[in-house]
Amino acid sequence: MSAKTLIDPGWAWDDDFPLAQAVKVGNLLFLSGQISVDAKGEVIGRGDLRTQTRQVFENIKMLLAKAGATFDDIVKMNTYFTTDIHDFEDYFAVRREYFKNSRPASTGVQVVALAFEGLMLEVEAVAVLRPRPRRRGR
Repeated sequence: MSAKTLIDPGWAWDDDFPLAQAVKVGNLLFLSGQISVDAKGEVIGRGDLRTQTRQVFENIKMLLAKAGATFDDIVKMNTYFTTDIHDFEDYFAVRREYFKNSRPASTGVQVVALAFEGLMLEVEAVAVLRPRPRRRGR
């Protein structure tokens, strides 16, 4: 089995949780469910699905960048909503801003609650990392 590399975004709020925000194994990158919180762990956009979706995707973007990836590398996403799942157009409006060139396989599920009060969605993802070109002279 390939070695596991933890991707640490440097958020202090998650230091006491027994999880990694992302794990790289070989050319696969597994992102834990991302929620609408800032680096301090404060919920962003209470009651506003578009604002929360944007924060979630900004968190995903940052984790992808730390692993050398982009949204084009995501192949699978699972989204968990605490809001009425029929309000998905607000979610998709923001999602389209981040997924301009790709359409990952996706699942959407309505749930009763998420880890922190006030959260309206959580998104987990799997990405396939492309090999980086080798530099000359090495």
